[in-house]
Amino acid sequence: MFVLVMTYLFQGTSVDAAEGQTAFSMKPSTTAVKKGGSFIVSIDGTNLKELYAYEVIVELSSGVTFDRGTDNLPGGSSASYLDNDMLRYGSTKFGTAAGENGSRTLARFSFTANAEGTASIKLVRVKTLDPALNPTVHEVNQTITVQVAPDNDSGNGNGNGNGNGNGNGNGNGNGNGTGSGTGNGNNPGKPRNVSEADGKGQVESGRIAIAANGPVQAPLALLQSWAKQNPAAVLALQAGHVTYSLPLSELSAPELLAQLGADAAKAEIRITVAEAAPEQKNQAERSAANVGSKLLMDPVEFEVTAVMPDGRSLPLTKFATYVPRSFELGSDVDPGQTTGVYIDPVTGELLPVPTVFRIVDGKTVADLYRKGNSAYTLVTTDKHFADLEGHWSRTTVETMANKLLVRGTSELSFEPDKPVTRAEFATLLMRVLALNPVTGKGAFSDVDGQWYGTAVQSAADAGLVTGYPDGSFRPDAHITRQELAVVLKRAASYANKPIANADRSQTVLPFIDRTQIADWAMDDIADIAAVGIMEGDARNAFHPEARTTRAEAAVVLKRLLLHVKMFSE
Repeated sequence: MFVLVMTYLFQGTSVDAAEGQTAFSMKPSTTAVKKGGSFIVSIDGTNLKELYAYEVIVELSSGVTFDRGTDNLPGGSSASYLDNDMLRYGSTKFGTAAGENGSRTLARFSFTANAEGTASIKLVRVKTLDPALNPTVHEVNQTITVQVAPDNDSGNGNGNGNGNGNGNGNGNGNGNGTGSGTGNGNNPGKPRNVSEADGKGQVESGRIAIAANGPVQAPLALLQSWAKQNPAAVLALQAGHVTYSLPLSELSAPELLAQLGADAAKAEIRITVAEAAPEQKNQAERSAANVGSKLLMDPVEFEVTAVMPDGRSLPLTKFATYVPRSFELGSDVDPGQTTGVYIDPVTGELLPVPTVFRIVDGKTVADLYRKGNSAYTLVTTDKHFADLEGHWSRTTVETMANKLLVRGTSELSFEPDKPVTRAEFATLLMRVLALNPVTGKGAFSDVDGQWYGTAVQSAADAGLVTGYPDGSFRPDAHITRQELAVVLKRAASYANKPIANADRSQTVLPFIDRTQIADWAMDDIADIAAVGIMEGDARNAFHPEARTTRAEAAVVLKRLLLHVKMFSE
């Protein structure tokens, strides 16, 4: 599909921007940097009409190096190609996904200034496709310049750990008062090559630790060979106070190999852990303030990219398993009020991720889990709801709210006894499990265009929820307790911690109303009850047809996270 789209993008009718027409522009994050420093350039589109795919052509002056690109097309799959001083970067949706309208940032590019003087970047043209694959070429020819001054700072790239995040290779620092510095800064620099020697004595242990102050790059074939030797092995990139542990099994996924094509055996895998761009830090601070949270450290961006022999660069953004990012914190935190978050690249919102805290050599380490990459940080929140005073669920609900996993119905109200709809529970699942968003036209006839549309589609794509034979989802119907049990068991499997089937030879459901439980839910209720995620009331009645309340949903989701070992309090 991407090859087809790119072929169309080379064709099309050329148009010039006019009032009310689609137009594109380029904006730098700064107009001055020091030699060796990096800067971000955003590609913005206005008056977009059914944007399904795009390709930008950018011309670079000498002394400017393209580091990486971040695609902001919802549901898009991106690729880049660098030919001398000409950069081509594109992204496309797939299938029946709807096009984008209005104004948005399409992509952000990170560049390094390698020579003193004036660095220039020219946005030559943007090529677009609508969902019917009709191509249009937009001539832009906009040039921006960045002044590059001599580098007189002595930064040592070691991440000194003084609470100011010093030593980012440029002497700039990523100050936040809680971390010890990533040691990379936002200039990834030249990759450190990983070789067979790095795996000696480590593959067998299952953890191949690589210390680096910048990106690391390894042949895909080498990493796959290590995975064959030990299927549970992870490549642990240690960058200052941050460790990124990539399961090597992810690099043999059929979807990835199909995307890489015939040259997969020649591909290189590049892993980058670096300070997020200044604009991302500012966005994170604004987003934290919007939800009443406090940012504990500057965001750190994680990227995994497949680099092809022909220069193409394919980002790996989604994984089959939860990939941990570990942050060594410079101070103690309250686990019940602290959580990891990632920055939604489209909306800028801070979204929660399952987070576990542990003590290592007297220092607090936070493990953030998600099946995808982005920029990550930690926040602290102190949330209270007036209508939970005296309610049995207060402690759990407020802990879940402090971790941004559940929300109130207003600033001071939670309405714990209010029933939960199917759409609302899908939304809770998306937050609690940090599901990767799935956009475009979905499988259900009654969710498209609604506020919960993305959450329902994402939960369905993850295999957590299903619809009805008539093609509907019935989003406004209340979720019953027996439906809840079925979804929770699926969720445990999605988190790679499946719940074992209870011993059927000895299992007689202990609930006094077991005859009221539907046959299709009987086994899942038995299994969920056996591990303590759900239970009966004081009389040991399960109430299978009862509506699930907001308080009950919060409690069982916390128990689910505890069961899959992705929760601390």
